[in-house]
Amino acid sequence: MNRKAYPPTWPLYAALRLAAARWYRRGLLTEAQRQTIDEAASTDFYRPPVWLRVTLFLFTCVAASAAGGTFSLFFLSALQGNSRLYFYLLTALYAAGAGTVLGLLIRHNRHYRSGVDNALLYTALGASLILLGLLYRDLTGAEPAFGRLAGLLGFGLPALLLQGLAVARYGDPLLALTTVATYLIFVAGLLLLAGGMLALPFGLMGASALTYWALRRWVASRSDLVYYHTAYQTARVLTLVAGCLSVNYLVVREGNAALANHAASDEIALAGLFWGLTFGLPLAAVFFALRRHDRPLLLTGLALTAFALFTFRYYHSLLPPAVAATVGGALLIGAALAAMRYLRGSRHGLTSADDDEARLVDMEALVVAQQAPDLPAGPPPTEGFQGFGGGQMGGGGASGSY
Repeated sequence: MNRKAYPPTWPLYAALRLAAARWYRRGLLTEAQRQTIDEAASTDFYRPPVWLRVTLFLFTCVAASAAGGTFSLFFLSALQGNSRLYFYLLTALYAAGAGTVLGLLIRHNRHYRSGVDNALLYTALGASLILLGLLYRDLTGAEPAFGRLAGLLGFGLPALLLQGLAVARYGDPLLALTTVATYLIFVAGLLLLAGGMLALPFGLMGASALTYWALRRWVASRSDLVYYHTAYQTARVLTLVAGCLSVNYLVVREGNAALANHAASDEIALAGLFWGLTFGLPLAAVFFALRRHDRPLLLTGLALTAFALFTFRYYHSLLPPAVAATVGGALLIGAALAAMRYLRGSRHGLTSADDDEARLVDMEALVVAQQAPDLPAGPPPTEGFQGFGGGQMGGGGASGSY
């Protein structure tokens, strides 16, 4: 049974056409080869440019809100003030209606992340979560006796499962982000109930590391990663950021003060350990990104390293702000120029050569690893050919070189 909402060939063929266009511009394909690929990987779905997608998304949200208001007026008069039944029926019908229209739009109008289907998906899921919250409120009576644990298990866990099923069906990156965020909030709630604030940083770091490892294992076992590529990359980056920030000294210190309702933060226990993790984890991410030629991991690691430097600067002011900014900027510019000069050629699989569409590199690797069986094969490449202008092709979101 196919549980995917979109045909798997849509994202595969779209990525293949983008890769073929890029290879053609770089002289790796002839015009005839590119046209052959475009004809074989024809994309008959509807996906307008980005600005039009945003417009359609906003327009659909407004239309969905207007439809909800119309339904509410109708049921308000029909149920004669029975507010509980009114909210149940309205929310259920609203979610079912949005889901039905979404399915018809994909099946008959062949929309693929056009903005309209995104808005309907978020509308249906949001209404479902509201309905779930209403059910939990009425079943528990919102009494303190049920406590936070009942809220986590009675509402948080079903909400997490519902979002996970939506990600599995639609492969949406925003839903992947909210699913991982809900999972981390769920874990944080359990940790606060079980061990208090001391267990919270290490528990979140462990949960993030476990999720990151599970995602990498999941990638290795999938044959349809192109369908989930953007969702996978979003979840992977978020778990890495959450794992590093959960043990960041600034986050831990200020977070403890906020949870304890203190006006000012004090020195925390195990401060040396947290300082080491603040710098160690981002630098480790940069190191492994360079070894694996993983662009998303590298960019995330660099951003986290910058935040680690900000954390140090926040508590330890060695120089006046203007002097520190000048010295830091000069050092960064010097390091960038030195790296560009060193990587002017290809060293260790890395290069500073211009890549006009770097965001497509990992998608190209996935497409090559997932060769579509029905696509015609072109003439064999010349001897010494390497994918993407240097560097070996590989799956899992990593390319051979930058």
